[in-house]
Amino acid sequence: MKTIKNLTICVFLFYGLNVFSQDPSFSQFYGNQTYFNPAFVGLHGGMMVNTTYRRQWLGVPSKFETYFVNFDSDISCINGLGGFGISAYKDIEGQGALTTQGMNLMLSTRLSTGRNSFFQLGAGVAILQKTIDWSKYTFSDQYDPLQGLSYPTSFNHPSDHTFIFPDMSFGLIWKYGDGPKKGLLNNNFDFKFSAAVQHITEPKMSFLGQETFLPKKFIFNINSNISLNRNADFIISPCIVEECQYPMSTIMFGYNLLWSET
Repeated sequence: MKTIKNLTICVFLFYGLNVFSQDPSFSQFYGNQTYFNPAFVGLHGGMMVNTTYRRQWLGVPSKFETYFVNFDSDISCINGLGGFGISAYKDIEGQGALTTQGMNLMLSTRLSTGRNSFFQLGAGVAILQKTIDWSKYTFSDQYDPLQGLSYPTSFNHPSDHTFIFPDMSFGLIWKYGDGPKKGLLNNNFDFKFSAAVQHITEPKMSFLGQETFLPKKFIFNINSNISLNRNADFIISPCIVEECQYPMSTIMFGYNLLWSET
């Protein structure tokens, strides 16, 4: 039994040598479109403000929380432009031991490809800050087999606990269709395909001076708004999103049902 226990510990230690992570993600695409792709700024028309809060793994004592707030506006009245936006987010991991926060400025431009379609290209420039609180970590040399957490650690952590780095993202959207609109008899829908790449420069992010980089993230999305009646007061909006950030890949599907009284 002791041999099996020791072998199990060695296996976990071996796999622990290769640890990967990914950006926080949201399951609600329609409430966080600019988080996935900066080209979405101004696409909806008018001005929009939205906020999102996410907490992952409620049963785990350590908190994994993410806050996101966004403002964007349609500025297509200016020839060649699409929209302008600003967003901010804060991600907290492990009871505040590791915190990442940043602000992103986004701008898009619109290129007509016909009466019912256009491309919108967007770019985002962000400043990110990552902070670590070493006092909230415990190490193996602090534990006594009988007394538990009893000793100070011999680990000499770096004096720097905060660093700031720039980041960039780029995206494009192709939109087809004029709908949904009230009284539109045919083709009462719109269709969008979008693609984006984030962390273009793969910024270095290590508190211990290692060659650790934030890998590029590729995001692909298809979504649509389809009117289910002539008055366009009942709309279904399906969506599929794929996120690829080495070595992780996720796909999510969902839809919104929109109904309004006229």
